[in-house]
Amino acid sequence: SGAAINEIKNKELKNPFVKDIIEVGDEDNLQYYDFFDLNKIPEEIKDKPLYIHIDMSINKDMTGIGGVCIRGKKTSNNELEQSRDLFYSLVFSVSIKAPKGREISFEKNRNFIYWLKAQGFNIKKITTDSFQAYDTGQALRAKGYDCEILSVDRVEKVEGNNYICVPYQYFKNTIYEKRIEIYDSKELVSELIDLERNINTGKIDHPDKGKKDIADAVCGATYTASKDAAQYAYEYGENLDMITGL
Repeated sequence: SGAAINEIKNKELKNPFVKDIIEVGDEDNLQYYDFFDLNKIPEEIKDKPLYIHIDMSINKDMTGIGGVCIRGKKTSNNELEQSRDLFYSLVFSVSIKAPKGREISFEKNRNFIYWLKAQGFNIKKITTDSFQAYDTGQALRAKGYDCEILSVDRVEKVEGNNYICVPYQYFKNTIYEKRIEIYDSKELVSELIDLERNINTGKIDHPDKGKKDIADAVCGATYTASKDAAQYAYEYGENLDMITGL
């Protein structure tokens, strides 16, 4: 809901991308980082474990890229689960649109990752969403990056004949439990609020003529970060006051 999204907005956070949607193709001289303002990233964020998800496309849809870091731990009311209740910050998000008649460059997707690493970001894992990502994954792994395929549309059957989309269910929980903070991004907020769940299949999708490229990217990055909960649960503070005071 819009109310839940508003409650996790942090006015101190800014999207380092100058626009939510940038136009970069396979035959121009532009790179994604040409639209990225490093001055909007707090220096301490670079040291935090950063997880990146790329929602791949070629020319018809837009490519979404989201980066989420683990900031610390927010204490839960459930004592048995406290070690896993991580607190996240959205670091960046963007949609890449190919110019008319051109395609998204997979090489530029990788170049952006290499550039982030060169700027000092602590990249822990990269996930991509489709068969188109195999080449990207191979290239990244060859350079020592931890890279995997992740479908944010993965649905599992639960009790009875009910189905849930696991990555989005986790992402939704982090929002309602206020365990993630985001900046005020018009595109991201619009995509999140417009998401619809098919009650029969459990699939999360956008309405007709809508999109969810950025939402998928942020969801994927958050879900991937959650998989390292045991590793980071006790390393970055024990309560929200300590975390947000970093």
